[in-house]
Amino acid sequence: MELSTPDWLTAEFLTQSLRHDPEYQNIVIVSLTSSRALPLGEQYASCPIRVKIKYKNDPDSEELHNLSLILKPEVKEGSVKEAVDGFDNGEFLFYSRFLPKALSISKYQFAAKSFFSPKLSVIVLEDLKEKGFVMGNKSKGLDIEHCRLYMTAVASLHVASLVVLKEDPGYINTIGKEKFYCYGQPITYGLKTMVSSGLRCLAEYIETSDKFNKYTELIKDSSELILDLVVEAVKPREEELNVINHGDAWINNIMFKYDDNGSPCEVKLLHFQITRYSSPLLDIVYFIWTSADDDVRTNRLEELYRYYVEVLNKNLTDINYPVSVSYKHVMDVVKRLLPMALLMSVVIQAFCGVKAVKD
Repeated sequence: MELSTPDWLTAEFLTQSLRHDPEYQNIVIVSLTSSRALPLGEQYASCPIRVKIKYKNDPDSEELHNLSLILKPEVKEGSVKEAVDGFDNGEFLFYSRFLPKALSISKYQFAAKSFFSPKLSVIVLEDLKEKGFVMGNKSKGLDIEHCRLYMTAVASLHVASLVVLKEDPGYINTIGKEKFYCYGQPITYGLKTMVSSGLRCLAEYIETSDKFNKYTELIKDSSELILDLVVEAVKPREEELNVINHGDAWINNIMFKYDDNGSPCEVKLLHFQITRYSSPLLDIVYFIWTSADDDVRTNRLEELYRYYVEVLNKNLTDINYPVSVSYKHVMDVVKRLLPMALLMSVVIQAFCGVKAVKD
């Protein structure tokens, strides 16, 4: 399916966007082309556009330069629009206000650079593909090295958010508002349907397993209760560390860069539509049970949790935060979040399998 160029996507729009950046303050756009940034089935709550620009640094220059940007407009129609309408433009606020402050604090640049946008409904980002970043294999999952990189990046976000929130606690009720694990939102019905269908498929599968069939009835019974358990489990506790979470922490919202030996060496977090204010362990549990491969989940969970504790506490020390987080505390919270782990592990299959949904 070809992507038609939106009426607002013009040289004037891009000039207004880029001239707010010191590097492009005198930019003159000579030409632009646009295309779908991702194939169908790789993003589900937006349709990002890749824009390739030829430009001059100033009106008197003859030299042409190339620049590629990713534009993320709001969804205009259909069931996806109905689902994301409850997100209240939180992602635009995250990129335009919160993220620049967080990146100025963090030693690790965990997200793509964003540019000023003349439209509140459009997010303008650097094109990470041009810098060598690629998405992971969602069917295969991520090995321990990829997972450790994610822990490094997301811990940087978590700790930087503490500084930003201290300066402006109002973000707790905007980008920190729970948008996914709650009732009364446009997305609630769809989530309940996915959970019910996923657990039904799981029950049918384990009923044929000699090893796991004893859990069949438990899985069937949990289909009506699990969302209630998750809604309660994810609420922030005053006695715990609470931060701004990445939110939708799965493989398609992460890009990796590789060194000359083919090993992952850098990571960027994407897609901040469902950021939330709560325990940072929500991101960790969500990520593991949507994105880690079988070896990590089966053999290396303790190693991964301990690594997160290490990088989180290092970042807390860097901002002179008065407390640290213990491994025991992490495991206590992880235990509370087990219903979320089950929920996400069944829901994600609709998006990661060979026959994953495409639209």
